[in-house]
Amino acid sequence: MIRFWCLFFICCACVGGSASAYTQEELCRDENAYVPIAERLQPGLLFKLEKCGVEPSYLFGTIHTDQPDLLKNNAKAVDALQSSRIALFELVQSNELQQEVVRYMLYPTQQRDGLSHAIGLELYEQALTHMQRLQPDMPPAFFNRYRPWAAAILLQYPPQTGDGIVLDARMQTLAQQQHIAVAGLETAAEQFSFFRTLSAEEQRLMMVDAIDRMDEIRQINRELFEAYGAKDLLTIYEIGETSFAAFENPVFAEKMKHFLITERNRKMVVRMIPHLNKGRTFIAVGALHLLGNDGLLATLEEKGFSISQAD
Repeated sequence: MIRFWCLFFICCACVGGSASAYTQEELCRDENAYVPIAERLQPGLLFKLEKCGVEPSYLFGTIHTDQPDLLKNNAKAVDALQSSRIALFELVQSNELQQEVVRYMLYPTQQRDGLSHAIGLELYEQALTHMQRLQPDMPPAFFNRYRPWAAAILLQYPPQTGDGIVLDARMQTLAQQQHIAVAGLETAAEQFSFFRTLSAEEQRLMMVDAIDRMDEIRQINRELFEAYGAKDLLTIYEIGETSFAAFENPVFAEKMKHFLITERNRKMVVRMIPHLNKGRTFIAVGALHLLGNDGLLATLEEKGFSISQAD
């Protein structure tokens, strides 16, 4: 697969036409005049969600990186957040959440057998060599505590360029400073359930894939950051589709895609609808979830929301 990292992005392949918006009056008067957002899509990450008789809400596609200028580069999303009644994120950041994530990703301290035992010493030494280049300060004993699926993701994760606080967390902090209610669309247990059910062989395949394509991973990460900086969802979509198609085991790739995109999107829509029906809701999720046939935008249109680009 071309990286779990890049699978945090997706968009709709149908692009063209104008990015014309509709007024609330026009939408309420003639629903048949509405053209789906996929046919009006232009570069952008922020989308306005409208329904007759309800104040508008906003959906914003994020990227899980600590690049320091992302808030400044997405000023309209910040304005939408600050004018909202409630802000919804995939997970609500907290010390308790971080401790829970650590429990999922690492073997218990009292467990003697770690990563080297799970994937074999030869593969472990290859992984450790790459890890020491990426994070030279990480002790080998600590790296050995990672579960194979978590270690594979860690090897693919781009190096920090800022203070380690990713965009989602920055926006949550901003909402809390503005006394805006914050809620999560998922729990950590739900978000990590896919990885926790992987077989030992599937986890080993993830590690082999990560090690075999380290140079490719770096190039893909660069392309993703460039596409996100340009708000180019079409390029992000193409990279994401290539990522799933490139995995050697198509059955596992489809299993992964179903959970990471389709199933999670379904759950998130169910949980955000009650808030959207009250209006003035700001939603920030990984750009992966926005577009595509099973994406949040297409599903929300089916639920009766009219969508326009707000960037």
